[in-house]
Amino acid sequence: MDNVETITLKVPAVRAMTRKQFRQMKEAGFDPLKVDQEEQASSTLDMFDWILDNIYPDHDFDEYPNGECMRLAADTFKLAMGQPTEEAKNS
Repeated sequence: MDNVETITLKVPAVRAMTRKQFRQMKEAGFDPLKVDQEEQASSTLDMFDWILDNIYPDHDFDEYPNGECMRLAADTFKLAMGQPTEEAKNS
């Protein structure tokens, strides 16, 4: 039997973006209020990548499960918009 190494990756705690970071996101072309219906899914995924790269710059997410990364980015965006995250709703 092959030895398989299991690595546990810890996703950072969700945090809200600052107003400055939110403006930087919009300046980078990710304004959630100016998205065409046809481009919405693609634009949202690109925005989530921007959030992971710019709000959590000390973390390399390349080996993290993609779903966990998308949840972290979505929750970060929700906090920036003043909406509760699923974690907050369930506590």
